[in-house]
Amino acid sequence: RAPLNMISDIIKSGSKVPKKAKTWCVDEIMRLAKEDNMVVGKWLVYSSPEMADAVWEKIARATATGKLGCSSKVAPTRNLDQNRTVICVYVKDCTHRREVQRVLDVLYNHLEIKSGLGNFKPDIFTYLNIYSGNEWRLKPTLYDWRDVQEWDLSKSKDQEL
Repeated sequence: RAPLNMISDIIKSGSKVPKKAKTWCVDEIMRLAKEDNMVVGKWLVYSSPEMADAVWEKIARATATGKLGCSSKVAPTRNLDQNRTVICVYVKDCTHRREVQRVLDVLYNHLEIKSGLGNFKPDIFTYLNIYSGNEWRLKPTLYDWRDVQEWDLSKSKDQEL
């Protein structure tokens, strides 16, 4: 929590949180997560309740046959108060950029999930309550899917963060 405490102190002082401080905070959270082997993360896929079963079927089949990440889950749609539900597609280690990109490629290009594709969120952000509108003013996700599509990992020896 030390990185978040630093951000809280800046906010309490009435100052604007500099981008450099936010970047350091996220980098430090990810460093500590890796040190503690808390590196699971997920691609977020959003669907209308009416389409959730069809999207989930594609994702569940691809997960079961080993084409996607290590697991996936869907939020219930019965008695849903919102106009969308979320499906999570998990990656065992969010610091392995090649695997993060591979799972995105399957979702986007092979399963053709494009309209509801969200960004990538490490589980450590969930554990620390880093959601949209969080008190630290941090982005609630680590990777934007558009950026991940552009990663050129072919020349890099080290595929980790």
